[in-house]
Amino acid sequence: IAQAGSKVLVVDADIRRPVVHKYFGQQQSPGLSETLEGGSDWREVVRESGEPNLYLLTSGKTAERPGELLASRDMGDLVRDARDEYDFVLFDVPPVLAVADATGFLPELDAIFMLCRADAVPGAVIESATHRLQLGGGNLFGAILNGVKPTRFGGNYSGYGYGYGY
Repeated sequence: IAQAGSKVLVVDADIRRPVVHKYFGQQQSPGLSETLEGGSDWREVVRESGEPNLYLLTSGKTAERPGELLASRDMGDLVRDARDEYDFVLFDVPPVLAVADATGFLPELDAIFMLCRADAVPGAVIESATHRLQLGGGNLFGAILNGVKPTRFGGNYSGYGYGYGY
């Protein structure tokens, strides 16, 4: 999205097990948790990613009560303000069935995509996560399936492809 020219902010809202800072070779702190604890304005800790139009708000230090921080009024304000300042704001949130940390602000988001690893997440788990998101008022827009092996769908090829059907 950033490569297409849109201004994008990636927010690591998984305060318990953050990873976004590692992918971009950034420091974890200061970040989201410090801003929500009242230490600074979130805009002051946004970092450039090294890619044009792509900005990062890392998780910050591990907090004692991440669920309370993410459900705070300050988090709702951050979501609304970031939406006004960026074309797209992407939140990496903790697994919805493992912890309830993100449920407090999920209704503030325009769309939620559930990320699932192929052949690793049972259908019942996906159904439970979907139900929890819907009960929490989240707008589940779709799913992203990763780790798909092309041969699983009957093809024996090593390139990319696509298809459609009914």
